[in-house]
Amino acid sequence: MAAGIAYGLLFTTVAPSLETIWLTSRITAAVEAGKPCSDSRLASAGYHEPSLVFLAGTEMLLTDVEGAADHLLSDPVCALALVPAPDAARLAEFASAGGKAVVPVARIEGVNYSKGKKLSLRLFRVEDGSGVRKTPG
Repeated sequence: MAAGIAYGLLFTTVAPSLETIWLTSRITAAVEAGKPCSDSRLASAGYHEPSLVFLAGTEMLLTDVEGAADHLLSDPVCALALVPAPDAARLAEFASAGGKAVVPVARIEGVNYSKGKKLSLRLFRVEDGSGVRKTPG
């Protein structure tokens, strides 16, 4: 009986709260949902876990905020950039200096369990000016 109660509590209370530690799967889901092109490529600044490379693909870039902005500017139709929330303003400044504006695609909150710290990440793309995303092809 005690085991039944323990399993019940585990699966109804503890397990759902663990979602916050699965950042990589939530990041890749946000990328899939928000990518403007079928071959969109992600640049990640500040979150460089090996699991992200495995799940998001080896074509992704691990960089800093300026590198993420360069990535967005080099492919303004398809590129995506992931940055820590405190660096979102810097990303917007770099993109603005390149003549583009960034728009948020997703917000991912959680805990990086390998480093033991809370993270707040933002996924961005470049706004094309018309408010309508263009798909190459």
